[in-house]
This record gives sequence, structure tokens and C-alpha cells, in this order.
Amino acid sequence: MATVVMVHGIAQQKRSAEELQAAWIPALACGVREAGHEDLADKITVDNDSGIEARMAFYGDLFLAADAQGDGSRPEVDPEVQAVELDLARAMLERATEVGGPRDQARASVALAATAPEQVDAQGFRATIRPAVEALARIGWLADLGQAFGERYVWQELRQASLYLTKPDMREAIQDRVNRILTADTRLVIGHSLGSVVSYEALHRASVATPHFVTMGSPLGLRGPVTRRLEQQPPAFPLSALSWLNLADHDDLVAGEPDLAGIFGGASGGRVVHDYVVDNGKRPHDAKAYLGQRALAAATAAALALT
Repeated sequence: MATVVMVHGIAQQKRSAEELQAAWIPALACGVREAGHEDLADKITVDNDSGIEARMAFYGDLFLAADAQGDGSRPEVDPEVQAVELDLARAMLERATEVGGPRDQARASVALAATAPEQVDAQGFRATIRPAVEALARIGWLADLGQAFGERYVWQELRQASLYLTKPDMREAIQDRVNRILTADTRLVIGHSLGSVVSYEALHRASVATPHFVTMGSPLGLRGPVTRRLEQQPPAFPLSALSWLNLADHDDLVAGEPDLAGIFGGASGGRVVHDYVVDNGKRPHDAKAYLGQRALAAATAAALALT
């Protein structure tokens, strides 16, 4: 059974568990090695009886099955999904007005004015949300993807997160993928982006204790679109987790509010979220960049020392 359970984020629907494991595990092991834990780094692997098994809880294919790949066709969805998409887009824009450079702040402010919720009734959903998508694709690290690819990425982020938060069947199916590999042998759960929301809710459902929980680039702090739609209300520290480390790059618009301790900390047994603002360079939301952070290496070493 997996000692380390990893949960990916959005836009992975055309990949596989094996492919993501091949990217994540070396990045995690490299960070652990650079932090001075060479022997431990050598043991982090997949399906190795002499090592520490790390597995990816893969659910990307479920979005393909739902015809929600966000490939430009944008199949119509119900108003509830659209409302969450708009809330998420506006939350990311609001974050850009706080942390972006002058040009990005100006672009985000203009887009916020153009995407006010009351505009939906006046001009329709597509016309209202498009300025937000176009603006986000031009801001910070998303601009490096190129306009067309950046917009596709934003559409995927909005649609997949919204489907998870609003569709019970989708939520159950994704949670099942995590529950299949989350066992009493698990010592560390790492969730990135939407995967941090998935893993947070999985730990609330878990019947076994998981000593260490790590979230990276997490939108859990987006109070409007995400926090108030969590299954656990009011939001609380997962009962099955003993510690929680949250990593957020200052420029990661998906992460939104990087201070999760103020929302989830101290809600259960005096446990608190340990928030770290990190620097991932030009890749603020990249999972592999987060996996190489020293704070995560320390949490990994502490978790795996229990094996």
C-alpha cells in the first residue's frame, strides 16, 4: 500500500497515473536529497518492496468522460457551474490586483469591472466571463504560455474545479480514486491545486490516520468560490491528519489566499496549518517546483521517518 499518496490538479485529463508519477516522484526525491536526506531520497519510488512506495491518485480521465476537457468547444453546463466559474475567475483577478505588477493590476481591474455578476443577465454568461479569461491569460506566468494556450488552461481550471465543486457524482468518483490507495500505511498525502481540495475532503472522510498532509498552490483559501462549497462546514482541520503544511508561491493566482491557518487552523484539537510562502521562480503554480521546496522536504522526512 502507498506510503506517499499524491493527488494532481487540473488539466491532466490526457495523461496517466504512470506519467505523473514519473514526473512527481523524482522531483520529490530530488528535494529531499538536496535537503540532506540522501538515504531517504533513494528509497522514494513506485512498487519497490525495498523502498517507500509513492502512488498518484489519478482522476483526470473522469473529466474526459464528462466531456469537460475545456478544449475550446466549451460544452454548455448548468447555471450553478457557470456561477462557480465566474466566482473563481473573479477571485483570481482579485488576487492579481494585489500581487501583480502595475500592468497586471490594471488589466485585472478592468476585467473585474467587465465581469460583475449583474452583467450575466444583461449580456449572457459567455460574454461576461470571456474578458476574465482573456485577462488572466495575459497575467504573470500564464502569459508565458501564449495567449491561446493560456486561455485553454484558464478554461480548464475554471470548468474542472467548478464541476468538482457542484456535481456530487463527479465528486464521489474523484474521491473514490483517492480512497482506493489511501490506507493505514499512508504516512504522507500531497495535493496540488484542485488536488489539494480533493485530498482535503478525502482526509475528512478517511477512517485511518494520516500523520502528514501537504497542500501546494491550493485554492482552499478562496472563500467565495471554494471554501464555502467544501463538504466540511464549517471548514476544519481534517480529523485524520496530525499535521498540515501549506505551500503557496506569492505569484500563484490559483492559490489565492495563502494563509490557510486563519481559516482551518486550530479548529480541531489545537492543530494549526503551517503556511509557507515560497518562490517557484517563473513557474509559480508548477507542481514539480513546489515538490522541490525545502519545507516540503522537511515534512516528507518527518513523515517517512515513521515508516
